[in-house]
Amino acid sequence: MKTIHIEKTKGYSGKAAGKTWVAKITADGLEFLTADEIDYGTGREWLRREKATRIDTFHLTNGLYEVCEIGERYFRLVWTKDDGSTGSMALDDDRAARMVVLINSGYDFDEAREKSKTKNFSA
Repeated sequence: MKTIHIEKTKGYSGKAAGKTWVAKITADGLEFLTADEIDYGTGREWLRREKATRIDTFHLTNGLYEVCEIGERYFRLVWTKDDGSTGSMALDDDRAARMVVLINSGYDFDEAREKSKTKNFSA
């Protein structure tokens, strides 16, 4: 399991504004996750002020995730290594797209992860 913390803002404009979410990519599409923990800040500013920032914590299991933090989108891969520890890495858009094609073609997560390592693959 991999823990990530992402910021969410309210009341701001420009670069400080933007949507924040985490979604697991499955053969059925995006499965949006609910934060496991939310830190509303000292004095719970999120609940009291018009402009505020909070930290959402997600515990990710094996899978491919699309993460959007204040409008900046990226992909995160989480898997279990041979020794039982958790591996986690950011993925570029090309490899994420290859994994999505493989998952949608019926490959399970581990097969898609391995097969997507090469750009020359067949689904």
